[in-house]
Amino acid sequence: MDFYCAEAGLIVELDGSQHYDPIATAYDKRRTAALESVGDRVIRIPNNEVFLNLDGVGRDLLIASGGEGEVVDTAGALFGRSEAAAPPHPALSPVKNGGEG
Repeated sequence: MDFYCAEAGLIVELDGSQHYDPIATAYDKRRTAALESVGDRVIRIPNNEVFLNLDGVGRDLLIASGGEGEVVDTAGALFGRSEAAAPPHPALSPVKNGGEG
């Protein structure tokens, strides 16, 4: 389990490519069923979605945790940052010059 919020009863699994192997997929399915059998909810998010669709991931997590609304500004208060905050992690920044510099 990558993240757990007891208050929301929410487990977040970030899935890399290894999770799409048939054996791993079967294991993940059994594990998800076991976790959900005790009342928690499991949301699985492909790793690349975090980088390619952060707003969508944020919105999905907000909704899954019982919140309402829409994630509009990932630099805003919802994500704990202000305009004066440091720039995003380089992995979240657009690639320039074909990845060089």
